[in-house]
Amino acid sequence: MLSYKGPKPAAGTPIEKAPIDWSKTQAWGAGGYYARIFFNVKGREPEGIVRPDDVIGLQQRLSEELAKVHRADGRALKPDVRAPRDIYRQVNGDSPDLMVYFGDLRCRSAGTVGHPELFIAENDTGPDDAVHSFEGVYLLVKPEGGPAGPSVEQSILDVAPTLLTRMNEPIPPHVQGRVIPDWV
Repeated sequence: MLSYKGPKPAAGTPIEKAPIDWSKTQAWGAGGYYARIFFNVKGREPEGIVRPDDVIGLQQRLSEELAKVHRADGRALKPDVRAPRDIYRQVNGDSPDLMVYFGDLRCRSAGTVGHPELFIAENDTGPDDAVHSFEGVYLLVKPEGGPAGPSVEQSILDVAPTLLTRMNEPIPPHVQGRVIPDWV
């Protein structure tokens, strides 16, 4: 879905410096702990070729193709494909059309192009020691001591409205999530 003008660029070339043939490119991505996939949409991108009516089909096709990819050791890559507009109430800025997480965050998307193989052994853009995860940890302690609520799984979206309520602050209308009742 990404085409180059002339030969493939050298390994480790940032996509911004790659000789992309926009007249043939349907999609491109930027790497990181998740892949940010952008579609070359006609009327949105300067040299867009994908008709807006074809975006959903392209999204489905890309998801299906990614599901077929296996790691070098034969294990499934298990891509988790998400559309920001489907999971967030509001999307700002130059958001990607898709966000793709690989291998339960055990694999990351390369931030550069031109590599001879589909997989590279090390991070191509430098150390990333954040050890990303879909789960986080929070701790809330009552002023008199002891935990403020049950040790059950909560949504990260619920933390902000709960903390605002505990501080007797109004919850702005754009804030997602709900107040965790046992915390207030």
